[in-house]
Amino acid sequence: MSPSLATLEALAAALEVPVVSLFQNTIRTADVNFVKAGEGIRAKRHAPGHVHDYRLLASFQNQGLKFTAAEVTLNRKDNGTHPVYYSRGFVYLTPTEGRCTYDCGGTLFEIERGDSLTFDAQIRHGASEVKTESFTFISIAAIRA
Repeated sequence: MSPSLATLEALAAALEVPVVSLFQNTIRTADVNFVKAGEGIRAKRHAPGHVHDYRLLASFQNQGLKFTAAEVTLNRKDNGTHPVYYSRGFVYLTPTEGRCTYDCGGTLFEIERGDSLTFDAQIRHGASEVKTESFTFISIAAIRA
C-alpha cells in the first residue's frame, strides 16, 4: 500500500516532525569527502596560451546536481592569458591569498582575501589581472547535471 501525501502529512503532523524526516532512513549510501589542509587532487588547467594550477577539493554528482569545489592559483606573470569562462549554474569565489581584478559580465571587481563573489555562470567571467605575485581563491560551482 502506498500512502497519499495527505496521509504522510497527517502522520508527520501527529509525530511533530517534517514530512521529509519520514524518509531519512531510505538513503542507502552517501558520499562524504574530507580533504586535509594542503591535500586534494592536484591538476593543471590548460587553455590556449595559458596554464594554471588548481587543486580539486570536492566533486559530487547526484540527482541532477553537480557540485565542484577547487582551490585555484593564478600568477601575475600570466596576465593577458587568463582564460574566460561561460558555463551553466552558479559560481561562488572567495580569495585566500593575493589580489585580483575579476571580470564578471563586463563589470570589474577588485577582490582580495575576505571578499566573495557569486554569479550566474552563464555570463562571461574570468580573471582580468592578477595584482600580486600570485592570487589563490576557492571556487565552488553548482550545476544541474
